[in-house]
Amino acid sequence: MVDAMAPILISHLAAAEGGLLFEQWDMARGAADLALELSLASLPSWENVCRYLRARSLAGQGSADEALGETELALAATPAGSNGLRWRLRIDELRLELGATWNQSVAEDLTDQLLQSQWLGAAADLMTVRARREKSPEVAAEAAALAMQLGNPVQAAKAITAGDLWKDPIALPVATAMRSVVSRLPEGWSLDFLDNPDAQASLADETKVGEDEVALLRERIDHALSVAGLSGEMILSPAQRRSAGLVRRRPPRRRGPLAIAGAVAAMAVIAVGAALAVVNLTAPPPTTTTLATTTTTVIEMEDMVVAAPEAGILGSTLFRGDAGRSGVGTGGIEEATGHYWRNPPGPIIVRPPIAHGQYLMVPNDENIIQVIQQRSGDVEQEIQTERFGSPLAIGEGGESGTIVVYVSDRGILHAHSAFRGNQFWQQNVGEVVTTPLIVGDSVYVATTEGRLLGFLLAGGQPKWVYPEGEPAGSFRTAPAFDGDTIYLASTDGLVHAVDINTGLATCEPVDTRFEIQANPMIMGETLFMGTVGSSVLTYSIGSCWGIPPGYTTYPVPTEEGAIVTPDALYYVEGLNLHGVSLAPDGWEGNTPFLWPHSFTDETLITTPPILANGLIYIGTGSGNVYAINAESGEEAWRYRTGSRQIRHELLVVDGAVFATTADGRIIAIAGE
Repeated sequence: MVDAMAPILISHLAAAEGGLLFEQWDMARGAADLALELSLASLPSWENVCRYLRARSLAGQGSADEALGETELALAATPAGSNGLRWRLRIDELRLELGATWNQSVAEDLTDQLLQSQWLGAAADLMTVRARREKSPEVAAEAAALAMQLGNPVQAAKAITAGDLWKDPIALPVATAMRSVVSRLPEGWSLDFLDNPDAQASLADETKVGEDEVALLRERIDHALSVAGLSGEMILSPAQRRSAGLVRRRPPRRRGPLAIAGAVAAMAVIAVGAALAVVNLTAPPPTTTTLATTTTTVIEMEDMVVAAPEAGILGSTLFRGDAGRSGVGTGGIEEATGHYWRNPPGPIIVRPPIAHGQYLMVPNDENIIQVIQQRSGDVEQEIQTERFGSPLAIGEGGESGTIVVYVSDRGILHAHSAFRGNQFWQQNVGEVVTTPLIVGDSVYVATTEGRLLGFLLAGGQPKWVYPEGEPAGSFRTAPAFDGDTIYLASTDGLVHAVDINTGLATCEPVDTRFEIQANPMIMGETLFMGTVGSSVLTYSIGSCWGIPPGYTTYPVPTEEGAIVTPDALYYVEGLNLHGVSLAPDGWEGNTPFLWPHSFTDETLITTPPILANGLIYIGTGSGNVYAINAESGEEAWRYRTGSRQIRHELLVVDGAVFATTADGRIIAIAGE
């Protein structure tokens, strides 16, 4: 039922936005009232949006006090923290407009914040209000330039009126675009912001812009956009704009007409086609809903709730993709379309979650493992635990069913029923900070004291301890498994190979001569071992550390996470994700990077990468989740969570990607 209501809600929101844009206040109020009624009944997460639109329409009808009260309710319905930041800014913008007195300094700061958050339409709207209240034609020109850049000539015309600029050349391209808009207005509509002699004269003047003027205007547009803090592809922060002198604290001296003509005109010459697409109005009666499809309302992908498949979402993940810790998994989505669900901020997720079947297992700082439905986000079970020392692992324990294990910070290995929560057994093993390894009917844990211990998963009976004599160096990275052998590395630079059945070394440990902080990675018949010396060493599986044919030593760092395939290695280095070829002859000169440029969003990559079906998935300190094409290094899609950081390895399953954030949120990203 909720899924069926969403398109109806969106149509009401679009009608309200269209009514507001064209100052048809009664139409906007009616559509906003319908949207709010539907939201309160079926879609409560949209309440703040509906109340904001209702407040704007009330303001347009002259009910300022009622509008101000509605903004308070809108703020109360807006999520706290970064997730609700953009809507809080937009609501604050309206509250500023409704205030009895005008605070220019606050208005300038709020403009900065809207630009920084890339809510450019709202920024153009506020700049138009500022131009009128502060009697600033310069701000009006910048607002018009920004509006035309967004393909919104109606907002640009409002800015021109606010700055009394209809006689300036800057009005020419706006008037050109608006003639097409006015000719398509429904019968009986009028635009009050065009109801003045100067505007009418400009609309009637069909003077065209010549090629020489276009060249001049194209040159001048860069200036107007840089003054607005929008030059190039970068949105300047408030601090950056202040340091560059872009925030005006006093009414500026007005430029001459020729000096400011280019700011909007060049953009309009380029964007008249976009203007027609934005306002493709026909002439039905204004009471119909045809206008709903012709407004500039855009529902961002991150705000789209996608219905989960009826069959549910199924998928299981292992730490670093597989038992070989190669970083290669399965599943994923080629194109993100929204999210199935996202929970509100909650307890901090202290260890990486895991996916198993139709559930997620999520350990938090309240010493609880939450068992969550992948399809709905509903919490099915909460397992009380001790404080976590290690990540989780999960496996099948025969008649005991599915068992989840972890080591507490007191060095106790615990085994619980994954779906009933009761504890089956526990064993004292010592400090463990790495992910346990479950293979078949057994679980293996590597301790910081230099022991690898094996236990039966169902009953906890000890199998063996490696080594039998003096302990090895400290084990702080996850063991990998292939065939009948467990491979693990100690921080003193030794790599060990242990028979999974007997607990005996299959080969003498090999000395890499470097400290090791990365887990072994197995791909095919080759073991890849990254060291702190920024080298990845390669060994042939089953040969007691022989050199594998077709590979060499690779001088790249892998401590922050890496992926290995038969012919490529992908690794994280601070802000960057790199891909390199593994072909030995490619390393005779410069590093054989696979892509022209490394991938970065200019913030730290905060999750180890995972590769599935040709896409590399990462999370960053900006709170974004990215899918990167492994062949080209180009961004396939991104999802902005609104949180300050993605934490822990992303869980990639068929049809979904699960991300966890620093503020305790889980997002089920949907796609195809």
